[in-house]
Amino acid sequence: VVRAGSGRGCGEGGRVLLPWPTGQRASRMKEALRGSPEVEIATCHAAFKLSEPEHESLPLMTMYEFVVVDEVSLLDCPQFERLVRLWNVADRVPALVLLGDKFQLPGVGETRPWESRAWERGCQRLTLHKVWRCKDPRFQTILDELRTAMPSKATLGRICRGQNARSP
Repeated sequence: VVRAGSGRGCGEGGRVLLPWPTGQRASRMKEALRGSPEVEIATCHAAFKLSEPEHESLPLMTMYEFVVVDEVSLLDCPQFERLVRLWNVADRVPALVLLGDKFQLPGVGETRPWESRAWERGCQRLTLHKVWRCKDPRFQTILDELRTAMPSKATLGRICRGQNARSP
């Protein structure tokens, strides 16, 4: 991780922020990265003070060289726009990486980050296509269909084949 212009990486005093969508995920990462003082782990709400007045959170991103927000689809539009404002206050110096999947369940709120003008103007998007966890090509075909639509009758038949419905 290198800060633009400074050349400071994590091993040289650069700081990384990993805000997570839930306290449970943040706790697991804290345990996994124990002993890494240059990595700060918190929930998104705590890291960006989303429950506090915005003026109290404005300088938060200036302390980091690298910020990775996982599950950005769980943020609503106002929270995402606040995150972008914090990044702008930090002169867009920390590398900001947003990870997520539009097809996952949404978080709380009526709007999603990609409904924001800031998403269109300020985000460079990269779509990944390689599946890492599913090793069964037939099952992957079913998953691909289920991610974006209702299953076809043929797919539903393949899912239910060999399954028995039991009455209580």
